[in-house]
Amino acid sequence: MNDLEINKNTTLYLPDSSGDIEIDMWAEESGNNSAYVSFEKLEKWVASIREQIITVAPVDLTRVEEMLENKDICSDCGGECCKVMPGSCYPSDFGLPGDFSMLDKALKSGKYCIDWWDGDPREGETDFKDDECYFVRPATKDKIGVKYDPSWGGECVFLTEIGCELESVKRPLNCKKLEPVKNGRCILHDNTGKQDAAIAWLPYSKKLKRS
Repeated sequence: MNDLEINKNTTLYLPDSSGDIEIDMWAEESGNNSAYVSFEKLEKWVASIREQIITVAPVDLTRVEEMLENKDICSDCGGECCKVMPGSCYPSDFGLPGDFSMLDKALKSGKYCIDWWDGDPREGETDFKDDECYFVRPATKDKIGVKYDPSWGGECVFLTEIGCELESVKRPLNCKKLEPVKNGRCILHDNTGKQDAAIAWLPYSKKLKRS
């Protein structure tokens, strides 16, 4: 098996793993900006390295989310964005990396569903072999209880007449990062849309995959 080239801008994720492998030490030991690490060496760090390794662009799954809510603007608007499509969730919205209890509870409630990006959401990458890359989002009001829903469009299940049912801190990261603007052209920050959500969920693809 060929060695894997890594550098300090690469994060390695193991399927079904709740964490990532720190590689900075290998790059530093080599004295270069990158290093070649054998799969045999990785096995010493993680006993379950037998399966395919997925390399993804760095995504900070545990960053502190900056709240961009503006209740005055959103109240005047009436939640037009929420009526078009629910925002995308990130693993950190469910306490991941960690155990899956929050995610399992959310999916069992019927108010969250599993959507997907067709193919590999990472541009120019080819090591993801599945046809669909899954991510989690709130359900639409016409699809409550539907676990797998790739449809686009529909009012978010959490939208009420007085705003979002969820507390600000419990909303999807995609929603937290949407800055309200009076003209309705809200600004999405930090690349937290559907494609980037699919990338963030790559380490958990087998957990979300349809049986």
